[in-house]
Amino acid sequence: MEIINELEKILNNSEIEKISPILRHSIFLKNRIAANPYLVKSAFEKLDTIRDKKTILNELQKTDILNLNEENFLKQLRIFKVIEYILIAIEELYYYKNIEEITVHLSSFATAILEIAYLYGYEHLKKRYGTPIDDNGEEVGFAVIGLGKLGGWELNFSSDIDLIYVYDTEKGKTTGIDGKNSISNHEFFIKLGEKIKYYINERTDDGFVYRVDLRLRPDGDKGPLALPVRSYETYYEMYGQNWERMMLLKGSVVAGKKEVGEKLLKNVRPFIFRRSIDYKLINDLLDVKSKIAGRIKLKGNKKDVKLGFGGIREIEFTVQALQILNYPKYPEIYSKNTIESIKLLKKYSILSPEDADTLEQAYRFLRKLEHMAQIENEQQTYVIPETSERFSLYVERCGFNDITQFYKRYEDITSQVNKIFNSIISEEKPSIIKIISDSEIELDDLIEFFSSDGFKSPDTVAELARKIVTRRGEKTRSQNETNLLLNLMEIILNEIKPLDDPAKVLYFFEKFFSRPDAVYLFYDIFSSSPIILKKLISIIEYSNYLPNLILQNRNLLDYIYDPKDTNYKRYEILEIFKNDVRKTDDEEFEYNLTRKKFQELFFNLAYAYLNGEINVIKCNKSLTKLAKGVVCFAFQREYERLVTKMGHPLKNNGETCNYLILGMGKLGSDEISFGSDLDLIVLYEDSGYTSKGDKTNQEFFSRLVQKVIAYLATPTIYGYLYTIDMRLRPSGAKGALVTTFKSFSDYQYKKAMLWEKQALLRAGVINEDSKMKSDFINLVNDVLFNNTIEEKDIKEIYDMRMRIQSEKGEPYEVYDIKAGYGGIIDVEFLVQMFQLKYGKDLMELREKNTHDLLHNLVINNLIKNRDFYSLHNNYIFFRNLENIIRIYENKGISKLPKSPVAINKIAKFLNFKNSEKLFNQIDDGRKILRSVFNKLFQQESLN
Repeated sequence: MEIINELEKILNNSEIEKISPILRHSIFLKNRIAANPYLVKSAFEKLDTIRDKKTILNELQKTDILNLNEENFLKQLRIFKVIEYILIAIEELYYYKNIEEITVHLSSFATAILEIAYLYGYEHLKKRYGTPIDDNGEEVGFAVIGLGKLGGWELNFSSDIDLIYVYDTEKGKTTGIDGKNSISNHEFFIKLGEKIKYYINERTDDGFVYRVDLRLRPDGDKGPLALPVRSYETYYEMYGQNWERMMLLKGSVVAGKKEVGEKLLKNVRPFIFRRSIDYKLINDLLDVKSKIAGRIKLKGNKKDVKLGFGGIREIEFTVQALQILNYPKYPEIYSKNTIESIKLLKKYSILSPEDADTLEQAYRFLRKLEHMAQIENEQQTYVIPETSERFSLYVERCGFNDITQFYKRYEDITSQVNKIFNSIISEEKPSIIKIISDSEIELDDLIEFFSSDGFKSPDTVAELARKIVTRRGEKTRSQNETNLLLNLMEIILNEIKPLDDPAKVLYFFEKFFSRPDAVYLFYDIFSSSPIILKKLISIIEYSNYLPNLILQNRNLLDYIYDPKDTNYKRYEILEIFKNDVRKTDDEEFEYNLTRKKFQELFFNLAYAYLNGEINVIKCNKSLTKLAKGVVCFAFQREYERLVTKMGHPLKNNGETCNYLILGMGKLGSDEISFGSDLDLIVLYEDSGYTSKGDKTNQEFFSRLVQKVIAYLATPTIYGYLYTIDMRLRPSGAKGALVTTFKSFSDYQYKKAMLWEKQALLRAGVINEDSKMKSDFINLVNDVLFNNTIEEKDIKEIYDMRMRIQSEKGEPYEVYDIKAGYGGIIDVEFLVQMFQLKYGKDLMELREKNTHDLLHNLVINNLIKNRDFYSLHNNYIFFRNLENIIRIYENKGISKLPKSPVAINKIAKFLNFKNSEKLFNQIDDGRKILRSVFNKLFQQESLN
């Protein structure tokens, strides 16, 4: 009532009557009028004028708007918009003008605003940078191309305006001002494009004029804001896609130099319209149609007058498809305006009179519904507001007194449109990939689709899938590359649908496919061997580390496509690395080469293990051979370099001083698992000096070990090789880094404690060609197997195990499968006890590998079959469990992760139906191992 009182002061009764429907039906305009009632008077002053672009532009220029400062320029544009929209609302809500008149008025105003923004921005930049000229000194022109509804002169009440910017040539630069501030033409027109968008799009206290969308330009958000004509031509010729063909159908010059824009539209006409119809063109149209059908599927029960069943988009596709298909024979049918196009298609008998009349009538009806949904709050909505409290008002302004009649009319119209739409080129059911590649489908609808289709984490899956198919990476995708990607994505999505964590797989492919030529590479491999996808997904599902290796080093795909032999041998690994670095003297490059090759060999094993092609025992033995070969290589490489600097290490008699590399723990017993550190001890033959005479052998070999540790542990872009642990040497971390063989022997004979003898059981020579190897074997046999252990020693071993559980093992509920209750160490200590007790008489017990020793124990009747199977089966189970835990991040951990998702993956890998059954098996295994452990220790103590 307050607004009416204000308006009565400045309007007559006739004007009040005309403005009252706006106050009732448009909250947006009601609020604007309340803020400034005098805008209504300005609108009535224009009511009887012809509202074309020229008239509106003249009115804008008469206000001296081009001479305003930027702040007032923005303010004035927004005031003009409100005045014009009041006028349009009067035409629509009071005079009931037809849809063509309303859309022309809206489009005329938008183009006038764009023109004034162009003129203002151009003059503003000229004052700063001078005039853009080409190499011949001619001024370079710039144009704004309107697309979509703006280009067809059929703009909505609350539309975005889709634009692209084009200029004549990038050759040349601006004249500058007083010899300064000259910039390239490209920079100038980028700045001009930014200015135009800012003037129109920027939201101020007075609102905004239009939302400007520039994402339809080549390369979307990543592409330059403005391009010369020739660049557009090259892009569409090489990379133009189906939707861009349909988009350009409505392209019109809406501001700037018309001749520049028309030149572009003329030159891209061959891209839009083929000279003849071929299967590829029909497939392209089917692709677009499938996307539209996909939108309808996603909209479900929503009455979306644009994208829904029988909506505006179906009419537009029908018209545009018929134009493209029939243009070669009837060029006269081309028009940018939908209603005009329908009339031309009817004239040339491409549409039957009945279908043409149906589409024309439906288009007007649906556009009316669209306008009436948008006019209330100036929101870009296309959905009939059924749930709104003001729905009855919406039905009223759409021209209906009864809601039932409204729905009947809507259903009749949309059913007829859909029937005609479906008759235009036969189409199969829309595929999932057509849905996710459709940029007009909102993310919320896409999430709902993935959710209804049974995907876990549908929000993340939707976002990643959309990102993959729309992202172009560093290089623009050709249409062929895009088609290959879409084919692959459809297969990938179908494969990951049952997974508990499909998003993890998509994260990988999002990164992978962004790399240049990755799509072609993967498609070639996949075409030759489709099973590669399942195997790759298995890797991604069970590991974070391995997929990152693939992203670093795409050569690893070859190891999936064509796996190499996994039965590694130490000397073969050594030769591989020596050959790899033979031709380089660049140490930094050598580091990259060795780590890259290591990645490949490591990946080959991990891939084979994850896909069930090698068992855990063979996997760990080959991992150990890989480690031994790499360690030997590093020692040989650094030994050669050190000799060059320091000379050869010599014994006191002048002979070369040999050295021995001992692998301890898992490295010595061929039980290296994923993520393991390497335990080493390095011994040298005897004291002496280097051949250059200034360094002792102790200094030489200490320096050698330090260099090797650095060689193995230094990270590069391809990661590192290994971390080294030397704490198992005599006297531990406090002792010398290296020692003589004699000192080591003396220590073992005189000082070594029982636990150190246990450690010596698993010590293995890595550099097997060392002349010291036989001396070491003799030492081991003499120290460990000359005598048998007694009851007190057995008790000490048992107590040591309990102490490890207490000090290093986690509480039972943490599930430490190595050091905790009933863990792997139970088996290792049990086997070592048998070795020390019976190794004197049984050579088979002088082996170092726990698994092999278990077999030797049962063969020699030291344990019963029942105990063997309990130990063996649970040992294998826990080794597998440890490996799959470690392979996730390639870290040396032996505790179950806390993440339920990770636990479920482990359960799946080990063929358990669910995590509960996995935990049951772990609990049972621990109890069985501890029971057998206690029983056999007690039994051997009494024997």
